[in-house]
Amino acid sequence: MSTPLDAQLRLPETPAVNSNVISDIESLRLVGDFEDIQVEAVLITVPIGKPSKTTFFRTHPEQQYTFPCMLLELKDSNETYILTPQISELIRGLARPVCLYLAVDTNGAPRLIPVPLPANGNSNQWHLSLQQCVLMAKTRWIRMQADMSAKAYAACASGIVLEPTWPTETMSELVQIAARGNVITTADHPVIVRLRGEDVL
Repeated sequence: MSTPLDAQLRLPETPAVNSNVISDIESLRLVGDFEDIQVEAVLITVPIGKPSKTTFFRTHPEQQYTFPCMLLELKDSNETYILTPQISELIRGLARPVCLYLAVDTNGAPRLIPVPLPANGNSNQWHLSLQQCVLMAKTRWIRMQADMSAKAYAACASGIVLEPTWPTETMSELVQIAARGNVITTADHPVIVRLRGEDVL
């Protein structure tokens, strides 16, 4: 039970200190003119593959933006590799010759569309129709989807009048970005070893 003397001796309560309150907020301000800072966009990814069926795209009209190569596509792991012709011989029948075409969507995002090249002079309707779509996209915006009844790709043209925005990189540079870490040049590469069954010997 408190007494009048206790009340006289009781110290005033100290208000809680908020450590998040800065008394001098201006001390946090950076000094300088930052309006002239230039930020340069750097292209870090270029996918290899067909655009989705809802994506309108254009392909570059110049031949220099094509790149024939040997492509290995592993569907089970969703991985794509570019091989030297010599290495592709080690897994004959798994890698295939393709021609990569530079394409961009309406936002200017680039991709490389692989169109299979005829093997021993033979092409199927899927490959032929894919090439036709890619060539059509050199002059107009199209989207592309599979027509299962016709066993071919069908192109749907649009009335888009937007000029495509092409990357400034060369085709070689674009391929290098797209295949970064996924280029196979030696027979002891883990993917080649696995596909040859040498990892279970």
